[in-house]
Amino acid sequence: MSLDRSKGNENIADVISVEPSADIDQIREKLIDLIRWLGDREPVAPGSIFLKFATFGALVDLGLVTTQELLTNEDDPGDGEDPTAPEELYVEFMARDMRPSVTNGSSSEQVLETGPTYPNLHYIEFDPDTDTSCEISTILPAGWIGGTFQFRLYWSHPIGSVGAWDVKWELQANTYSSGQALARVLVPGSVVQAEGGSVDTLYITNESDPVEIPGALNMPGNYVVIRIFRRGTDAADTLTVPARLHAVRFNLGNAPVDYPPPPSAAALLLHLNTDLTDSGTYARTFTGMTPSGTRTKFGSGALTFSGTNYITTPYYAPLAFGSGVFSIDLQLYIPSSTTLATDNCIAAVWGSVGQLSWYLGLSSTGRLRFFVSTDGTTFSMYDASPGALARDQWQHIAVWLRPDGTYFNAAIDGVVYAVAGPLAIHDAAQPLTIGAVASGAAAMPSGVSIDEFRICIGTIDYDNADFVPPTASYP
Repeated sequence: MSLDRSKGNENIADVISVEPSADIDQIREKLIDLIRWLGDREPVAPGSIFLKFATFGALVDLGLVTTQELLTNEDDPGDGEDPTAPEELYVEFMARDMRPSVTNGSSSEQVLETGPTYPNLHYIEFDPDTDTSCEISTILPAGWIGGTFQFRLYWSHPIGSVGAWDVKWELQANTYSSGQALARVLVPGSVVQAEGGSVDTLYITNESDPVEIPGALNMPGNYVVIRIFRRGTDAADTLTVPARLHAVRFNLGNAPVDYPPPPSAAALLLHLNTDLTDSGTYARTFTGMTPSGTRTKFGSGALTFSGTNYITTPYYAPLAFGSGVFSIDLQLYIPSSTTLATDNCIAAVWGSVGQLSWYLGLSSTGRLRFFVSTDGTTFSMYDASPGALARDQWQHIAVWLRPDGTYFNAAIDGVVYAVAGPLAIHDAAQPLTIGAVASGAAAMPSGVSIDEFRICIGTIDYDNADFVPPTASYP
């Protein structure tokens, strides 16, 4: 089996060859090589930029390779690279992929013939005196596992400019997951100040600062819309002639990081092995049911509910979330034999009307939901998972307010979903309950189990990127 990276054509048969005697390990290694080779190629037809991602995702799904193997520099001691360093992923869009915005749009795709025997170059043209824009839309590829991306623009200008030569480019975007309304505000992402100069000369901007967009940004399969502006009305845009955009390249980041260690001091931490000991900072006293060894994720016990039992601790002001950063996470098991009710409380600070704060629970169909009240009387309900949670298996569940204060997020087994927000959560001065909406209220249906329940306040593990769920009990 051999792989020839020097071939200049697009015939895969000329690039990779497989010896009849090759074993599965040799084939596996060459598949990894092939993905890397595809990643180095320029797209040759609309849609071809996604070939490497489709293959990437298929190989991972089949278990033939891991994301770390595909995202790590190949082990070539002669190339001067660290073989363990993560390799970056790119997606490129050409002028043919861009469309003018309906309001204050750029031109449509145009063609520049540089000479009878020279290439024809395609571009989108932007006005020098107004804020004009074009848009790109795509589906987030299966290989994307980062929470931010960066971009660089390939541009030129047709005639000389009076005065300085700077162009101010700006990117805005948003993403959509299933069930989200189409009317979504495009969120400013990053600005690039680019210096031109010579007529009909290609300029490539520096890579932008990292862009992080509210929404389920890092979830493969989501639909993303990107708008690229030329800010012609900005005083910093001093190029007095049209600017031509030929292409844009997005750097989608690199390999995932390991699950971060928990904060040095979780506010509340229940291992639920044999008792209700709180190992967190505030060492709260819980009363109610006793953990059992019927079903456990970590350690010797967990809470397995009967339909009438739960645990609770009295109100404690330092555990009120307010508008500060917080996270709630736990391990959850729902048997296929359990029939969920209308209210299936995982955990809550939720009294009667006028005393509402927050409530994390399950719908009757098994979908994760997060309820929030800002005034103690009214509340908003948010779906925190794209559908029903899995049955007959442990799943790591997390809900949090991002450290930058911009969004409530949730994660199921490390896959992050945007929820909503932010909202300042009302301090209802009510007990914290686990397994019941409120003390004395209907409890979690029989058979459901909870293990490793934790609340962190101020310093949390999560931001906006997918992560590897815990593989052991928190220390």
